[in-house]
Formats: sequence, C-alpha cells, structure tokens
Amino acid sequence: MGTRLRIGVVGLGGIAQKAWLPVLGAAESWTLQAAWSPGKEKALRICETWRIPYADSLDALAAQCDAVFVHTSTASHYEVVNHLLNAGFMFVWINRWRTS
Repeated sequence: MGTRLRIGVVGLGGIAQKAWLPVLGAAESWTLQAAWSPGKEKALRICETWRIPYADSLDALAAQCDAVFVHTSTASHYEVVNHLLNAGFMFVWINRWRTS
C-alpha cells in the first residue's frame, strides 16, 4: 500500500458526527489526520471521542492535510472553501453547496 491520503474535517456538527466521522474513521485508504470547528470546546470533546487530533485553526488543519471534507453551516461554505482553495487545496468535498 502506498502513502495514505491525509484527510481533514472542517465542522463537527450533528451530520459530521452521525454520518461522516464513522465512515471517514473506518476507511483504510486514508488517515483521519485532523479536524477543526469554530466551537473549540465542543470540538475538543468530539475529537477526543473520535481520537482525531484537533487543529487550532483552519490554517493549521490545511497544513497537515491533503484533502478536506467541509461540514460547516451552509452559510459559511463559501468562506471556508475559498480559504482552503487559496491555501492550495485541490481536493475539497462540500456536504451541500449554497446555490443562492
């Protein structure tokens, strides 16, 4: 097996916890490298539960990951994705893109 893709998660709300963390954490083709969410106290508890390192900022997360799953509120998608794309990311997955 080659180098495993390092995955980051932005946003640790209900959908991320119920639907995505179980899938991302169980996959063998990548490593769940780090997570970041605006509510640090809650995010630290979730990261501890899932055994994911917490990144102190979006930039810190970007520095350690090859690809990122964005699970923040729909209203913040543009800001988060724009930040990641400007940081040089080519692989960004968005849970739901805002169309209006």
